[in-house]
Parts: sequence; structure tokens; C-alpha cells
Amino acid sequence: MVLKRLVLSLLLLSVLMVVSDLSAKANAESGGETEPKTSPPPNSFQLFGVFDTYHLYLDNGFNTAKDNGSHVIKVEVTTIASSTVNQIGAKLYIEQWDGSNWNLVGSVINLSTTNTDEYVGSHSKTVTGGYYYRARTVHWIQHGVYEDGERTGGFVYVK
Repeated sequence: MVLKRLVLSLLLLSVLMVVSDLSAKANAESGGETEPKTSPPPNSFQLFGVFDTYHLYLDNGFNTAKDNGSHVIKVEVTTIASSTVNQIGAKLYIEQWDGSNWNLVGSVINLSTTNTDEYVGSHSKTVTGGYYYRARTVHWIQHGVYEDGERTGGFVYVK
């Protein structure tokens, strides 16, 4: 009786392993899983930025990049002024890690609005799967003077 249960358990385990392996292969062939084409960027390349504490109007800026699926990266951008300004926005640079350097993907995207103290927007871009991406933003205001500050967000892996 014990031997029969052991044989049935081993047989069931073997069937499950074969089904699991076939499912994983089918998922990989259909584009479900993509192995990274480079090693991940070092952690020293994570979040950082430069904002002048003596700005009259530009207060802060942020960006967040995420994998939206189907090889699309979505970047959300926020630029904050201390009061209402004539123009406010950000220049968005989407960058891809090649294993040793960050390289611009496509062209710079200009995002802006007028007569407010905050800009909130987003941009989506189709990218090549298997790479790490990040957003770098130059947040700016124009209100009699021009002020800007830069933020580099964390990286995201796109399958």
C-alpha cells in the first residue's frame, strides 16, 4: 500500500514537472518571459538629482518609470513651483542601459503647461524588451526668469 502511494506520487510529480516545463517553454516562445540582454545597472545609478536651493520659483520635480506591459514604458512626471508661473514643465529623456552606459532612446520629449504652480503629465513609449530603462527629467519654469533642475529616476526592467 505504501509502495503504491509512493509510485503514484512520483508519477504525479513527474507529470506535473513535464507540464510545468512545457508551459514555461510555451510562455517564453510567445514572448511571456525575456531574459535580460545586459547585466543590471549598478545601484549607484539609482535615484539622484540636482535642484538649486536658491530658486525663486522652481520647488521640486519627480519622475517615475514603469513597465506597462507589451514593451511599453510609461513615465509619470511632476514639476512643482512655489507659486503660479507663466510656464512650467519638464524635458523627458528615456534612457536604455547597454551594460555599461545609459543611452537616449528616441528624442527628448517636451512636456509643459501654462499659468499654474504644478505640471503633472505622462508619456508612454514602445521600447525593446530585455533591457533596463530609466527616465531622466529636467524640470523647469519660466516666469521672468528661467530655472531648472534635474532628476534621474530608478531603473525598470522591460520584458
